[in-house]
Amino acid sequence: MYRMQVYTKQAFHHDICPTILEPNTARATLPSPTSLLSWNGLHLNQSPTLDEEHVDVVSLSREQEECFLNLFWQSYHTIVPILKEAEFRAYYDSLWTSSSSGACRAASALVDIILALCMQYGSPLTTPGAAGVVVDDKDSSIAGRWLYRRSEPFLSYERENPRLATIQCQIYSSIYLMNASFINMAHSTIATATRAAYLLGFDRLSTDNVSKADQDLRQRAWWTLFLLDSQISMELGRPFLFDALGATFAPPTEDLLGATMRDTEVPWFEDVNLLSYHTQSVKLAFATRSASEAFQLKCSEILTLSGKRDVHDDPKLLEECARFLPQCMKPLRDWVDEVPKALRIARNGVGEPFSTARTTLDLDFNISLWLQRQRPLLELLYHNFSMPFYRTFIGFQTRHIVLDTTFCGTCRLMHQSCLDNHEHSSSTPR
Repeated sequence: MYRMQVYTKQAFHHDICPTILEPNTARATLPSPTSLLSWNGLHLNQSPTLDEEHVDVVSLSREQEECFLNLFWQSYHTIVPILKEAEFRAYYDSLWTSSSSGACRAASALVDIILALCMQYGSPLTTPGAAGVVVDDKDSSIAGRWLYRRSEPFLSYERENPRLATIQCQIYSSIYLMNASFINMAHSTIATATRAAYLLGFDRLSTDNVSKADQDLRQRAWWTLFLLDSQISMELGRPFLFDALGATFAPPTEDLLGATMRDTEVPWFEDVNLLSYHTQSVKLAFATRSASEAFQLKCSEILTLSGKRDVHDDPKLLEECARFLPQCMKPLRDWVDEVPKALRIARNGVGEPFSTARTTLDLDFNISLWLQRQRPLLELLYHNFSMPFYRTFIGFQTRHIVLDTTFCGTCRLMHQSCLDNHEHSSSTPR
């Protein structure tokens, strides 16, 4: 984004507002996911007050809540397995009591944030105007935000004495914020959850009287935080917050049956089960971090030897980094080779899984729904982790830069083939 701003300033001879370059998201118009005020409605250096951030609360019936919770078990639970379904269902049932005005649910931060996630996910699938479903009919990414806000005070009360449920809430909150494009808030939430996880000893095997199922559940929460931190840090180009190497237990493996779900039968398909997606995601995060550390180290060495501060200051430096990139990407290629066959999406013709070739996907609609969803999500996660590496080599042609053949290697990395010639106008980005 910074380099885009520099380029546009040079090309158009005046400063460009950074928000013009950003996607049209909720973050671009709202100060927070619970604010009713837009940035345009605020004066300079003014922040919305608590009263101004009041959000109308829509009371949902138990039938409506359970409808959204059913979406949760079909979607997020299959890729973020940090709950025991039977235990949560029993907990949810215990929250409902009868009163003179009818049935009402006791307050619960965990239930609220899960419902908010499901509204965010399910609102495009529901009838417009349904009670409590759409908060902003122009942006479904902030649907259910009053539930998100209602869960926040409960989490703040537990900062001094966090529990497993606190970590679970913070994980779901960070995902909600990521979906709503509030990336900085999501990263801060992950940092808070990581500190709480260290406080509770999630980074080591418990010596207390903890069941194997609860121990596995803690480990999955720990690796989920590791995965989320890896995603956001790579996307934003920031240092990783999470030190996974300090854990006293190994990352999840394929032969782990998954004690987190032993109260119900874990569904299997060929050589994978419901938890294999989580296992492969964590392995991918490890591979990405290894590649990122090697690439950043090489770029630092190149800059040190050249005396430059930025590889983009000299096309030759950028090309030198580009030549080293294929070597750095080896951990990701190794990960692709080890992904179980059942988690791969076949291609029609000669296309390979996880490739960027434009061959059509050979989707299998006869397999279980959880596997139908995990396959494309895993492949998208792989490409999402890969893009920050190639993002470095997006170049902007300026009036003062004369391109020569040393830039062709970078073109090959980005576009698979070199441009036939460099006859572009001086203001056209390449």
